[in-house]
Amino acid sequence: MPRTCGPYTLLSVLGGTGFGRVHLGRTDKGARVAVRVIRPEFAADAWFRACLRDEVEVASKVRHPRVAALLDADTEAGVPWLVTEYVPAPSLAVMLARCGPLSVDGVRRLGVHLAEALEAIHEAGAVHRDLRPRNVLITGDGPCVVDVGIYRAAAVGLVTPLRDGMNLVAKEYVAAQDPDDPGVLVLSRFAGAAEQMREALLVNPYDVPATAQAIQRALHMPLAERRERHAALLQSITRESASQWRQNFLDALAAPPAERVLRVAESPLSASV
Repeated sequence: MPRTCGPYTLLSVLGGTGFGRVHLGRTDKGARVAVRVIRPEFAADAWFRACLRDEVEVASKVRHPRVAALLDADTEAGVPWLVTEYVPAPSLAVMLARCGPLSVDGVRRLGVHLAEALEAIHEAGAVHRDLRPRNVLITGDGPCVVDVGIYRAAAVGLVTPLRDGMNLVAKEYVAAQDPDDPGVLVLSRFAGAAEQMREALLVNPYDVPATAQAIQRALHMPLAERRERHAALLQSITRESASQWRQNFLDALAAPPAERVLRVAESPLSASV
């Protein structure tokens, strides 16, 4: 007999996230949906449930053809769950593996559509949190972004995994914060964005004790310092574009060897929290 979650019948497992599994589900009228079931260890965490309620409230406001809509949720159930539109299409990651790189025109069109999706998400007061090829589905009408989360509710934004999207996630976290009560960004000093985002707490992610200390510092940071750091970070990401970063990179390459060494010595890569 098929499993159920609330009023939805679970048919198969589509994949997993850090917080739970995503199932293909069916409504009582036969429509297919995606059902995200939260892991029990998170369900038992009162703080996580509070964040989940915030996520549902914000994500429910996102309505755009390029974003899979949140349809239903129960954050108070013994095992909380969220239901979104089911998009029967392969991910960008699968398409790239099967067909190879996109054409220049294809990249441009993809960029425009993703910018439209992110604009809708940001206007609702959220950020995607994990925008990468596997969370972009390629339909006949263009890309559709799935697995929208919320970063604003987090008191600390810990961004350390060395993978695609890390720098964008760090900047999204800063952009999503409430300037009057912002969270604190803890960022890997090996991230490309570390050079620009020096007001974050920069850590060596392979040094577990130091990273733990940075998180502890962030959680107990005075409001005035949090506001000061956030204001500087927001100004930086607003002012500096991809073109600016490219020019800085070229200038560094063109600098005399002695000056290059000086720049490296002053870089966050050689510093710690």
